[in-house]
Amino acid sequence: MNISIQMIAERIQQYNPTLNNTENCSYTLKSLKYLKKDQSQFDAFHVYLAESSDIDKNHPILQQEANLIYYGNQLSKDLLDNSPCYIIQIEPRFEFHDIYNDISSIFDLFNNWENELQESIINQRGLQDLIDIAFKIFQNPIYLLDTHLITLAWSKEIGEDEVDYAWKCIVKEGHADMRVINSLINSGTLKFLFDNRKASFVIRPKEFRYKGIEMNIRIDHQTVAHLGILEIRKPFADSDLYLTEQLAKYIAVSIKTDPHYQKTQGPLFERFITDLLGNTACDQRIIQHYLNYLGWQPTDPYCLLIAVPNQDALLANALGYYCSYLKKLFVGINTIIYDNNLIVIINLRINMNFQDTAIEKLKEFFKQNNFECGLSTSFYDFSLLSKFYSESTAALELGKIIDPDELFYSYRDYAVYLIIQSSYKQVDLLKLCHRGLIKLLSYDHKNHTDFYKCLHVYLTNNKSLVESAKELGIHRNTFVYRIDKIMHIINFDLKNNKEVLHIMFSYLVIEYVEKTSSLAKVLSYLD
Repeated sequence: MNISIQMIAERIQQYNPTLNNTENCSYTLKSLKYLKKDQSQFDAFHVYLAESSDIDKNHPILQQEANLIYYGNQLSKDLLDNSPCYIIQIEPRFEFHDIYNDISSIFDLFNNWENELQESIINQRGLQDLIDIAFKIFQNPIYLLDTHLITLAWSKEIGEDEVDYAWKCIVKEGHADMRVINSLINSGTLKFLFDNRKASFVIRPKEFRYKGIEMNIRIDHQTVAHLGILEIRKPFADSDLYLTEQLAKYIAVSIKTDPHYQKTQGPLFERFITDLLGNTACDQRIIQHYLNYLGWQPTDPYCLLIAVPNQDALLANALGYYCSYLKKLFVGINTIIYDNNLIVIINLRINMNFQDTAIEKLKEFFKQNNFECGLSTSFYDFSLLSKFYSESTAALELGKIIDPDELFYSYRDYAVYLIIQSSYKQVDLLKLCHRGLIKLLSYDHKNHTDFYKCLHVYLTNNKSLVESAKELGIHRNTFVYRIDKIMHIINFDLKNNKEVLHIMFSYLVIEYVEKTSSLAKVLSYLD
């Protein structure tokens, strides 16, 4: 622990100290010593306490760089201006032995604090223990969040209602809530906090009532957590920035050596998932090893979702928050950030009893937060993650073409379009479409009717007149008239299942061509 003369001055304010030249002192102090009257040699790594009766203006300590706490009447300004000594002056109205004992206690306080932090690391007592130890020095609320703004630890000595709304969320809910996050995103504070490369800094975002010392915990040049200390119970001292940096070093060591973090959330786990997404071959024993920490099995049923954020979330570096928020919100899922997108892996065995509900909740969550999503089909081999990542990506890309007003796209709804897309590059699929269907579309185009749509509704409702009329919002008799009109325009044999299948496939091809090219291209096939 680098104890400086400024740190001592901060903790003896009850003696109204006067500082001279101390701002230039860079020495780390080891202990307090009593200055002898005839002493001529001094160690720059100690601070000396002297009474006025033991020192005069010609004393050697005043002629060199040394650390002095002077007890007595004020030294002359001329002497102070010309002395290279770092001096704290204390008036003689206080008891000398009280001053000596209090300064000695400061050294004990900091040294014991460092020893406690070291013992906590050695005995692997965890992050909460480090925060509990830190509170003894700071005497202010301390919180530690992961990069997803999920609470890792907080000062238990501070009640949940003692600070503000943001603190209450951190303490009671275990994470910053959407109200706080959206405010941080909109103001640019979130991006500032997590992009900041300073060791520690003081900030007062408008979202918080109090000023705070903030610092990013970094491991291997990556931010892994965020440390905050709020100025509530006592004012910040200059040395609190240095002490925050010391605490951060111990927190980084604790996180880096935590096996569960490494296996389920840390860089090793993310690299494991990233390798699988990139189609890197992975031994089944390694897959089993990592999944065991989650209570998963390689042969469980899974599906994979890719969620592409809006630009605001990306610029605000809010992906980490969404990533961890989802873990708290849903059971049986794990998330990572991959290529600036969220990858959500859903264990369907754990979600078996409410599988559809879980998917619907995910769908609603991402729609509310303006993400574009692609969902794969289910699979039973975790090593095939790359294949189903491609499925979810394909669903997203095709979905945006076919249904641009939607935000959530499931592969099973767009698999046929993928077949069409793949074939269309090699075969002119319009030539294979049902010619009568193109003729019907042409009739609508010339006569401003909607028979093409009516037929599609009729076939998708299994030729139910009642359901089709209901969907179109017209009377059943009106719909019967339209079907008869359609059959008059073009003679379809709707009792022939193969012809119906040909018509339905043609609808999909025409829709794809219309969305990727133009209606004119479709109609040109009647020429």
